[in-house]
Amino acid sequence: IITPGHPSYISPRTKNAISQNLVEFGALSISLFSIPEILWNPLSQQQKDALAHTMLSYADGPTVPSNWRFFNLFVFSFFKSVGYEVNEPLMKKFLDLSLADYRGEGWYIDNSSYDYYSMWAFQMYGMIWAHYYGEKFNPEAGRQFVSNFRDLVPNYPYMFAEDGKMNMYGRSITYRIAAAVPFPLMG
Repeated sequence: IITPGHPSYISPRTKNAISQNLVEFGALSISLFSIPEILWNPLSQQQKDALAHTMLSYADGPTVPSNWRFFNLFVFSFFKSVGYEVNEPLMKKFLDLSLADYRGEGWYIDNSSYDYYSMWAFQMYGMIWAHYYGEKFNPEAGRQFVSNFRDLVPNYPYMFAEDGKMNMYGRSITYRIAAAVPFPLMG
C-alpha cells in the first residue's frame, strides 16, 4: 500500500476526490484497532508514518453524506489513538452528523433514506467505534452509540416475518445478509 511502484500501492488522495479507497481504509482501521499486535506494532516508524500519511489524506477530505462518515471516523480515530495529529474539527463534524442521523427505536437515516444500512453500518460501526475509541477518548459519544443500539433490541425482530424471511428491498438484496449483524452484537 505504501511502496511506490508496487502493484498494490495507493497514492495519497488527490484534492477533492471521493474514492472507494476511503471505504477500504475505514475497514483497515477497524482491523488496526482490533489486532494491532499483528498489523500495526510490527511496522517500522517510517512505515507507520507513510501509512498514516496516505490513510489520513483520505479521511481528511470529502465523503459521501451517509454511513461513509464512519470510514473517515475510523481512520481519524485509529491514528489519533496512536498519537498522530488529525483534523479534529472534521472528525467532530462527522461524528456529530453520524449521531444526528439517529431517528429512534434503533433506526438511523442514511443519506435521506431508511435502509438495512441502519443495521449493519450505523449500528455495527457505532458499536465498534464505541468499543475501540469512544470508551477511552469520547465516552459521551460512545455511550450514545451504545444507547442507540439498545433501542434497537426490542424492535429488531420486526425486521423479519414470522417465518424468518426479510423483505428484499433496499439498495442491494445482498445486504439482507448484513442486516443480520445486530443479532450477534446483542450478545
